[in-house]
Amino acid sequence: MQTVGTHPTDEHGDDVGAARREYLASIGNLDAAYRGLNETLLHATAALIALRSHLERHGSAREFFTDVQPMPLRSDLAHALDGLERARHESIRLLYRLLQAEGSTKADIARTFGVSRQLVSRLLGETD
Repeated sequence: MQTVGTHPTDEHGDDVGAARREYLASIGNLDAAYRGLNETLLHATAALIALRSHLERHGSAREFFTDVQPMPLRSDLAHALDGLERARHESIRLLYRLLQAEGSTKADIARTFGVSRQLVSRLLGETD
């Protein structure tokens, strides 16, 4: 591996630069997923506080859920969690790809993140 300026390249040309760009894009997607989940959790927290307050005032749960529909909130939470997990998975996969392009071995990556070499190999083998 050789260094050109401050950006390392390897015998495959600009593999490191391409891997870096892909990983940086995935960070943006991961950030958006975190923000979406955070917003959904804030809505869920508000609903939980409202339910607690309603019940503490001796209101009935049935009455509360007549006014507040739990299905959309549950669906939104499931969707936000799924989006976060997908973005996290993609980000990790692309980070491993960047580390490999920079010269790390699968064993190095596995040791760094405390996962098996087989998991690293499987993630590196996944296609976009």
